[in-house]
Amino acid sequence: MELYEKADAEFWRDAVIRGEVDLENYVLIKNPTKPERAAQIPEEVWNSTMAYWSVTAPDVVPVLKELAGREQRQSRYPIDLREGHSMRLPHLSNIRGLGLILNLDVLRSAIRGQPEDAADSIIAILALADTLHAEPVINSQWARTSVLEMGTKALENTLNRTTLPPQQLERLQTAFENALPPGTEQMIMERALLGESLMTLSYIEKAQTLWNWQDEDLWFPRAALPFWTMIFPPTFERIVSARFMAESMRSRNETVPEYSSRMKRFENILYDSNFFSLASSLRGLPSLGGIYGTEWRARMHLATASTALAVERYRQRYGRLPDTLDELVSEFLGEIPADAFPGGISPIRYRVKENGEFVVYSLGRDLEDDSGEEMGKRYLGDITFTVAPPEIRNRDHILPDATTLQ
Repeated sequence: MELYEKADAEFWRDAVIRGEVDLENYVLIKNPTKPERAAQIPEEVWNSTMAYWSVTAPDVVPVLKELAGREQRQSRYPIDLREGHSMRLPHLSNIRGLGLILNLDVLRSAIRGQPEDAADSIIAILALADTLHAEPVINSQWARTSVLEMGTKALENTLNRTTLPPQQLERLQTAFENALPPGTEQMIMERALLGESLMTLSYIEKAQTLWNWQDEDLWFPRAALPFWTMIFPPTFERIVSARFMAESMRSRNETVPEYSSRMKRFENILYDSNFFSLASSLRGLPSLGGIYGTEWRARMHLATASTALAVERYRQRYGRLPDTLDELVSEFLGEIPADAFPGGISPIRYRVKENGEFVVYSLGRDLEDDSGEEMGKRYLGDITFTVAPPEIRNRDHILPDATTLQ
């Protein structure tokens, strides 16, 4: 991490010294409008991006790949759980930064026609996420799912820009299938919820002396709200958070619609109290409400990625795309993954588009079937994994600027 922090800081410091204050707009790792999937990259953007890569990646990426190759890769970051909700987690932003560097290395390798190197960096992204698996902290598990999503996007970029050999496709499919334990065995957020609940035990004890926790319709005396929110706002906030986490854990085996309904009902009980002073105490609740939703989303990213790899293996073996996912079962896929968002009652979906692309997708939390079309917004529409036909992958992915063409 220290190597990355130092190199990143030096690059941007030198850019300021050179007067290149708008350089962020020309480096893919920083540019919010960076090209997606198979889109061609302007030459100026690519050159600036490679300048950033040459400073930050050469010393960092080999270390991360070597660590990913170890059978035992347990990590212990410097956090103190005794600090409770005030604990500091500076390593999370650095892990995200390392994930972005690896993502950039994947793109570079794919464009340069080095599929094995790209596969190694993708595996390293998944291994980086796994270093957080033992931390019983919600923010740590959120960061873990975020890095896993980086891995799926890196794979999608790779499959749209180069052709991976069969052995690498199979290797990556195994890695994505095992990136998280099966949801039927262990939800990663459950450990985090238990950990954070232990941090709120003292507040739960206070809550139990004030009202009946078993009263689901009115679990606190509303007449006492002004007193608690104005005189003891930190205590009240933690009490509410403790109850919120308890509600989340109770929904462990519920479907996504059932879970969403439960948490919405809980929020309504709070917000319907009409006490203005309550708002500050509830500022963390919208994010807490997405605890399991975040994990389901990450699991669907992994499921669509591993299934897309199976489709690509089928294409290489038989020279065509399968008509349905059923054709993959037994030879390339143990079973078709269930779509978590409609409650696991139907499998994820697959479609071949008119332009030759194929897409594997989940309905997402809105439960609307958009035929795998990308909506451009993180939480709207289907969760998609789209792969271009071979002729798109074989074209030049760098778009020359006007001066180069003249």
